[in-house]
Amino acid sequence: MKMNIDGVPYSTSAVHSTFSGGSLSINGRTDSNQYEGLTIHILYYEGQTGTFTFTDHMNSHVKAQFSVKWDSPNVDHHFAMEMGSVTITEVTNKDIKGTFSMVVKNLESGETKTLTEGSFYTPLAR
Repeated sequence: MKMNIDGVPYSTSAVHSTFSGGSLSINGRTDSNQYEGLTIHILYYEGQTGTFTFTDHMNSHVKAQFSVKWDSPNVDHHFAMEMGSVTITEVTNKDIKGTFSMVVKNLESGETKTLTEGSFYTPLAR
């Protein structure tokens, strides 16, 4: 999984996805920290390609959480999707490919991060 965070390149090395019970979960984590990375959830997913847009925290079928340890190894920063979309460009029985862009917000501090040029290509577990 690759993306720019506020214009700075960022990538995860461990990426996997799960499609089960009408829900798709795409997870990207760094090698150095299993808690640092991005998780994207698409609820009511039926295996199709297309663009899925975040609407609001209560009613959206698209959700994302971004966690990072920027300041020190002992300080977690958790961000939730504030606006954005995920596009599934290809899906087979074995893998899934797509792009995303979003703004995530730290709900405690109000700090925002802009994730652009995001992409993923990962095996799909069913």
